[in-house]
Amino acid sequence: MNSRFTYTGSPCPHLDLAVATDATTLGAALRDYEARFHARIVQCQDPRIAGAEAANKYFEYLDLKSGSMQLVDVHVLRGDQEICPKRDLAFALEPDDLVDIGELIC
Repeated sequence: MNSRFTYTGSPCPHLDLAVATDATTLGAALRDYEARFHARIVQCQDPRIAGAEAANKYFEYLDLKSGSMQLVDVHVLRGDQEICPKRDLAFALEPDDLVDIGELIC
């Protein structure tokens, strides 16, 4: 699983923000990421934060060290596809999938 700044346009994940996982679901992969990077990633529940429609798609990323929170979008990179599983934590991952946690920039 990899987190990278999506605005770089780089197809190469930032390895310093990556964690290898054998997770078979999106939820399990996010838990592995949380444990490695001392973070909490939860489904955005407050429509005032991201708007009613966006609240059904985005996650809140809390850095447990600094206490800072930001909205992120989670995508699965599978071959040449970029899949938006929205907030489906049961979304099945395949062995070569990359999970991209991207900060919202707009």
